Amino acid sequence: MTRTRPKLIIQRSLFLCLLVIALAVSACTYRFHMKIDGPLEAPTVTPLNSGLFARDGACLHQFVVATAAEPGAPVWAVSKVGDACVFVNHVTYGEIPEGFEETSPPMPLAAGVVYVIGPNLRGPSLAEVAYLDGHWQRLD
Repeated sequence: MTRTRPKLIIQRSLFLCLLVIALAVSACTYRFHMKIDGPLEAPTVTPLNSGLFARDGACLHQFVVATAAEPGAPVWAVSKVGDACVFVNHVTYGEIPEGFEETSPPMPLAAGVVYVIGPNLRGPSLAEVAYLDGHWQRLD
């Protein structure tokens, strides 16, 4: 019985190491999951989460909308006030969520233009969207 105990400890340690590696790799590949709907002038973005205890929404530090042609020049942006992120159920274009301040005023949106939206303008957390055929569509 004492010989199987070290084997069990080694197996559990190996499992924990693999779990930590898998979590670390998945953290590096975060993607902003969301749905977008509403009119051309004021789309609403709802961050989506999955899992047993997940609820839709996200804890954000900022939210930015820019054209794909000029991703460094926001057409609208808000940033949180203070140090902690702010949980939001949705973000509607041009409406400043509670706990945020506007850092770039909203410019008119146009049909057929590809926009990048997300909690920042870097990395895979962006979503590409466009208003096509009378409704917002995700392109990525």
